[in-house]
Amino acid sequence: IKANVSLDLFANYETIGITIHLDIDDPEMDAYGTIEYKKSSENIWRTGFPLSRMNNNLKMVCGSIFWLDQGTAYDIKVSLVDPSTVALNGFELQGNISTKSEPSFSTNGQVYHVSPSGSGTDYTLQEALNLAEAGDKVLLQDGNYYTGNLTIPNNGNAANPILIEGAGNNVVINGAHEEELIWTLLSSDVYYTFTKTKNPNLVIADGMRFYPHQIYQNLRNNKINYDLFSTGNSNMPGFYRNPSQFPNVNDPAGLTDSTLYVKFLNGENPNDKDIIVTKQENAFTLNNNSHIIFRNLSIENYGRAPLATAVIVNNSDNITFDNCRLSANNSGILLGGDSKNILIQNSIFEDYYVNWTAWKTKATIDVSPFNQVFGPGGRYLEKGGVVYSNDFYGKGIVIRNNLFQNYNQAGKITPSAGTAGPFPLDTHASTLEVDFYNNTIKNTASDAFEIDNFARNVRVFNNRFENCHAPLSLAAAEDGPLYILRNVMDGIPQDEYILGGQITINKGHPLKFQQSNSEKVNGDIFFFHNTVNTKSEAFGMNLSLTNPNVPFTNFVSKNNIIQSDDGKVLRIRTKNPAPVLNMTNNGYYSIEQATNNSNFKIACAKLGNVSETCYTSIEDIFSNFGFEENYVYANPDFIDASNGDYNLDIESPMIDAGVLIQGINENYIIGSAPDIGAFENGIVNTVHISEENLLSIYPNPTTGLINISTDESIETIDVFNSVGHFILRQNTNGKNTQINLGTSKGLNLLKVTYSSGKIIYKKIINIQ
Repeated sequence: IKANVSLDLFANYETIGITIHLDIDDPEMDAYGTIEYKKSSENIWRTGFPLSRMNNNLKMVCGSIFWLDQGTAYDIKVSLVDPSTVALNGFELQGNISTKSEPSFSTNGQVYHVSPSGSGTDYTLQEALNLAEAGDKVLLQDGNYYTGNLTIPNNGNAANPILIEGAGNNVVINGAHEEELIWTLLSSDVYYTFTKTKNPNLVIADGMRFYPHQIYQNLRNNKINYDLFSTGNSNMPGFYRNPSQFPNVNDPAGLTDSTLYVKFLNGENPNDKDIIVTKQENAFTLNNNSHIIFRNLSIENYGRAPLATAVIVNNSDNITFDNCRLSANNSGILLGGDSKNILIQNSIFEDYYVNWTAWKTKATIDVSPFNQVFGPGGRYLEKGGVVYSNDFYGKGIVIRNNLFQNYNQAGKITPSAGTAGPFPLDTHASTLEVDFYNNTIKNTASDAFEIDNFARNVRVFNNRFENCHAPLSLAAAEDGPLYILRNVMDGIPQDEYILGGQITINKGHPLKFQQSNSEKVNGDIFFFHNTVNTKSEAFGMNLSLTNPNVPFTNFVSKNNIIQSDDGKVLRIRTKNPAPVLNMTNNGYYSIEQATNNSNFKIACAKLGNVSETCYTSIEDIFSNFGFEENYVYANPDFIDASNGDYNLDIESPMIDAGVLIQGINENYIIGSAPDIGAFENGIVNTVHISEENLLSIYPNPTTGLINISTDESIETIDVFNSVGHFILRQNTNGKNTQINLGTSKGLNLLKVTYSSGKIIYKKIINIQ
């Protein structure tokens, strides 16, 4: 008797998610699937990366196809493999689907002109939003729009979205107080004022976010309480607000629930400062909206509790954010409910966290009695630029080509708790289909992005993490599969943590697995072709778990470079031996060991409850535990790691040292085998800077068309994308030419071959 299985396909722009729903139990949970795919217009079938059996008793086998062209139809064939469950073994299913096309920002309907004052023939922003219908544009003139709680009554459609767009480059939707606040001295260095609204949770001055204190005495003494037990110095300016739930409680001036107290570290007078105090909870709230585009807008200073979010997207679909700046909001974009097909691109998310550490942020999580005083989440700041609410259960979230900077934590890209939609998440028969790629994330003291809990067909690729304590948190990345491909993690600093009054130095690592809930189990995690350089004393790879009984289902690490200043480039603490942890063909290098020529502990392992054992070579890890049978331990010879260039030098031992992974790297091999690390050797820079300067390419960035000029004759120009995929070739026999990059958006690599045989590589950004 054969089972009745069904095939579900879901397409984003450069990926396709595949899900096979099972109608019978797979008690061994060992079913998987093989993939073949092709463009519908072609005849050649390609092999994809195998499908995974989802964890936590979910009756699904799912996976992804990568590196696809946008707006293109694909045919797909899937075969189930499960020898232990005869009813499932040998199923073949077929389907077809088209990837999404680039969004269009053109409209053909009414244009509603908006100005901050709404005077003359212009509308106010809410007036224009009330009028806009499918195909209309709300066009904002430059200026500060001090407003909040905006709604959009009508919807667009696929052919005619509603476009909300800034006409210039200085359109600011502003949640701060427009009125100047007058400050009164209370003590030698504490001042107070009266805010126009209650519960502000955002104060900024001198490019620094002020710390929200639980009690006035902590503000006065520069102290922070964590869980009522741990305390430490704040070393940062702070504020205390009299909470509206209990007016006059802990209020030293005995005033009202709109009292706000601030203290600069050096006792400065806030009347002499350009100080920002939030006034609004949120800028826009989308409920059951569809086909809305936000473009060329700045949305700033939304931090009034309890919502404190710039844009709330709830039960909405086909919402686009393009070329926006979201600055100094307690949360940037909050996704909730059945929100799906959300595109966030080409935007900047930033904040002003200076001298914040992980424990200081966690100390904003109130426990009794303070959660009653401030309300749930009233001071909570462990959020970021893009976050999910606990009730999220949508799919098709694409976050690409963005910059996230100067947060404590930049955000979350998976939902993290509780119940979602019509049924609990642990039985929700759906994948998330999240793509997070081509982003730059800089300067986070805690986790850059959390993929904690429900990581169902989540893909993280081609990103750059700079100076992030933990680029990705997987605590735990439940259900799976999760793909982490071709990312650069540059500079992973250590952090200070205070618990029980004791200061602990928390070393950084690219993937954070530790978590103490033994019921949460990681699904399949695939970590391929990443480059990690920990420029401080930090672990290159730390699979440490605070609860050693928490198992992995399957963690596969291949073709990654892990370079560390510390002696330890690999540390494993788990209950699971190989092959559940499948680690092989990775490259490692300890700068400390090479510099001091000593026998440092470069690999450590702890399985189950046994004591941790450390070794002086990676090879010992394999002989004792079965990890890293094939590896490279050598200086990777990056082009210029000190300036962030992690392309491989032509003599690098990581070239052609990787392993073939079907569906991941077979189309990007230049040489006899894949290179180890994020970049393939075919796009490295092999000439000196003095020679590079002979070649002029402009404009850069470009909107597609570029001009190339040089003093020597050029024979060919090849264009590759950021992972080495060949895009096009142009033949030329002159010193000056033009080339159109077309739709190859983002970072491109140009290989310029001269008639003399010399080759020069140039990076260029296509923002078309």
